[in-house]
Amino acid sequence: AARRALSFLLVADADEFLTVAKLRALRRLWARVEQACGLEPKPIRLHAETAWRMTTRRDPWVNILRTTIAAFSAGIGGADAITVLPFTAALGLPDAFARRIARNTQLILLDESNLARVADPAAGAGGFETLT
Repeated sequence: AARRALSFLLVADADEFLTVAKLRALRRLWARVEQACGLEPKPIRLHAETAWRMTTRRDPWVNILRTTIAAFSAGIGGADAITVLPFTAALGLPDAFARRIARNTQLILLDESNLARVADPAAGAGGFETLT
């Protein structure tokens, strides 16, 4: 009964390959934990958030690229939900423009790149499989 209440949060950063592998590995690891407990593995709820540590104060416009790569990687890695931090978060409270860019980053990746239409886009890719 407790596993239905569990969800997982991982940080996605600009290292695309490791972010994808990290999310995919967590799903596999949790399935093994469930099997070790004598349970039939069920899908987990996996949330990803772009990393605070990769943002810069000196040139916040670069943060847009970094958060886009992180959000894309989280989507490829199989995150069920993604939170993109505003690109000016390192400078303090973000303004409306920064929040809109963060929201639109997710929408563009979802609608224009069709990330939600493929079950496991990294499956079978040798690099991702090895890292995972």
